[in-house]
Amino acid sequence: MACKPCQRTDEQLPDNVTCGWVCDSFPACLPLSPELLERVSRFRAEGQARSERYGAVVRSLEQLFRALTEGLEGRGQ
Repeated sequence: MACKPCQRTDEQLPDNVTCGWVCDSFPACLPLSPELLERVSRFRAEGQARSERYGAVVRSLEQLFRALTEGLEGRGQ
C-alpha cells in the first residue's frame, strides 16, 4: 500500500501497488539518511552474526551425531 505519493512523479499510487512495481529507478529514488544506512548496516551485521552462530550450533550437533552413531556401530548395534 502506498501511503505517500511517488517522489519522482508526485502521483498517489493505488492502494495495491508499490513503487517497486511501477518504477525502474526504485529504490534509488528514495533518500537515504545516515540513520537509515546505520540501521541497515547493523541489521546486516546482526544477521551475519546470527548465521555464524547457527552454523556453529549445526556443526556441533553434526559432530555429536557422528560420535553417537559411530559409538553405536562400534558396539555392534
